[in-house]
Amino acid sequence: MKIMEDKLKVEINKFESNKTTYLEKYEGKYIALIDGEVVDFDENFSILAKRVFTKYDYRPIYMPLVTKEKRKIRIATPKFKLKK
Repeated sequence: MKIMEDKLKVEINKFESNKTTYLEKYEGKYIALIDGEVVDFDENFSILAKRVFTKYDYRPIYMPLVTKEKRKIRIATPKFKLKK
């Protein structure tokens, strides 16, 4: 599991360090990065993911939306009351 996490971190760093280049070519699209290379892109994440995982199998693949802004992701968590 650690190896997969490390590979994904490499892809994220590659994206961040080359974001300007990606913006010129892929702005507004999702890209799929494997081993530091863009292997596919699409405007629809689900379509891209299906196509990429079919072709490359399930492995660490970073598929960010290429935008100038940083995206904020909110994850809902369940609410519960603590018993006293």
